Amino acid sequence: MNDYTAFAELYDLFYADFDADIPMYAGFAERTGEPILEIGSGTGRVALALAEEGQRIIGLEISQAMRSIAQRKIDEAGVSDQVTLIAGDMRDFKTDEYFGLAIVPINTFLHNLTLEDQLATLSSIKKQLKPGGLLVMDCFNPDPAQAADDRRLIVQRSVNDRATGQTALLLLSRATDWGNQLQEITYLVDRPDAQGRIQRTVFPASFRFIFRHEMQVLLKLGGFDLKEVYGSYELDPFETGSDKMIVVASPA
Repeated sequence: MNDYTAFAELYDLFYADFDADIPMYAGFAERTGEPILEIGSGTGRVALALAEEGQRIIGLEISQAMRSIAQRKIDEAGVSDQVTLIAGDMRDFKTDEYFGLAIVPINTFLHNLTLEDQLATLSSIKKQLKPGGLLVMDCFNPDPAQAADDRRLIVQRSVNDRATGQTALLLLSRATDWGNQLQEITYLVDRPDAQGRIQRTVFPASFRFIFRHEMQVLLKLGGFDLKEVYGSYELDPFETGSDKMIVVASPA
């Protein structure tokens, strides 16, 4: 399981404004009602957006550093009555509430690196879902064509660093073990200081990617029925070249 403590202060620099997935989660929330359980709530990006839509969210986050940032943002936004953060590991947690919808945003489920971890997470989520509740997971769709980019340093995006007024770069290097379905990603953040000197932060992370039909079997083992698989946040049909694998499942 990856520890985002070292990356917490930089996370919002690149991802705070990402909102492409919010309408999708809001749409599922309209179908299921509140409260919503968010697995891996991070610095509060999704929870805050859904709170603005009038939803009540319980956010599970293992990183204290991420929770602290999220709580500050929640307090500043005045939605502390709608968003509750709890500390916990997605493989083993329990709350006193039950949910019509559980969401696992951007590749969070892929931090489970073993079958045991995957099944433990599914079991923990299932215990908190109401009968007929939905689980929605956002995973990347593995693409062997990207193997040519392995071990290359790729510039993913650049943003204006408000602290210095200069451009910060997010770079990454990827190494893929196709046999074990493991992807090791090293994120590098180049952030100029006030004098223009580059300060580099390096953050390694591991993901165990999952193929579409493997996901169906995994969900079955975890006590879920696969309902739908989509290829985008707009809920387009899943295809071979889809960037996303949006999984919708319900307790069996």
